[in-house]
Amino acid sequence: NLFATRAETRIHWIFDELNKEIDLTTKEVFLIDRAKTPWCATQQEADELWRKRLKFELLQDMLNKKTLEEAKKTVRKRYERMLKNLDDIESNELSEWFLSTITRLYDPHSTYFSATTFEDFGIQMRLQLVGIGALLGLEDDYCVIKEIIAGGPADLSKQLHPNDKILYVGQEEVEPVEVIGMKLRKIVDMIRGQKNTHIKLIIQPADASDPSIRKEILLTRDVITLDSA
Repeated sequence: NLFATRAETRIHWIFDELNKEIDLTTKEVFLIDRAKTPWCATQQEADELWRKRLKFELLQDMLNKKTLEEAKKTVRKRYERMLKNLDDIESNELSEWFLSTITRLYDPHSTYFSATTFEDFGIQMRLQLVGIGALLGLEDDYCVIKEIIAGGPADLSKQLHPNDKILYVGQEEVEPVEVIGMKLRKIVDMIRGQKNTHIKLIIQPADASDPSIRKEILLTRDVITLDSA
């Protein structure tokens, strides 16, 4: 709770700084690797460190041919995502981190599995899962199909393709739920399920000429065999 409070406070401080005029003419130094550097002793020292770090991040983006205003928008989005990820942390994840730390104190090869981690571990051992056969990722809060697994429902339907964006996920006859901005793990859990059950997806096709185009797809979940290579 203390970490979350401190992180939220600092991120909102960053938002305020991004609204100010930033002087890029002053010659300053920012140390990237602070592993062996003492912690800041005062709030003023911490603010000064973060001011330089923020300036460093902006300059990095500007070196990629962005204007200062464009760089500010990019950095702001970065910290908005960090704030959202902080809100997405669940109690079972905290338990897993804490208990895994305890177990590793006694044995570096032991760890604690939450229910979701145990499920993923079982999938890795069996090389099988029940789903639609698509590898997913997040891009700017959108769930994007990264890869279609050969022989799975997504592949056989010929309706899903790499870079398609999944906007809504529906179960059987239930109204689809919007997944924009949702944690990837939650989206994956919604798409996985029992064999021969139906799932409805509303997507934005990657090849659509108009970004407002939507396509509704109905798939039947099946066993997906993963490549062991």
